[in-house]
Amino acid sequence: GAISQIKHLWLTAAHCLTVPDLWIDGEPALVVAVSQEKDLAILYTPTLEPHRLLKISKNNPSYQDKVEAAGFPMGLGPVVTRGEVLLAYAPVPEMGKQYIIMNLLSCKGNSGSPVVNSKGEVISVLQIIFSRDDVCSSLSGGVTYQDLIQFLAPFR
Repeated sequence: GAISQIKHLWLTAAHCLTVPDLWIDGEPALVVAVSQEKDLAILYTPTLEPHRLLKISKNNPSYQDKVEAAGFPMGLGPVVTRGEVLLAYAPVPEMGKQYIIMNLLSCKGNSGSPVVNSKGEVISVLQIIFSRDDVCSSLSGGVTYQDLIQFLAPFR
């Protein structure tokens, strides 16, 4: 996903940064900011611009808000999934943090995908699937809106 109105910056989940050399569409990417606590990262590409700049929502998501996420699960893609917000702020003690919970089909590899509302504004970033087999689930979690806004504050 791309950050609103800031060219060359890309927003993703921090746990996606597991390889020493990061690339976006064939271009090397540099890590600009990371929060392991919030599981968020910002990458910079010197010349590659996002195909579409996404705006960050000014409103906290609510129960039953319609959402979409686009990603490249399990090497497929791009794949767009649709669902809705179930809980805008849910503590998950096993993970030691809070998530926005959505009934949004996600598979391994969807992490880091932006979650957008019905206006096309980013409200979250996919971070976790709640699945026994850790492959696919219709129950997904993303960074809470409050954590997203706090992490992006220096870049807005």
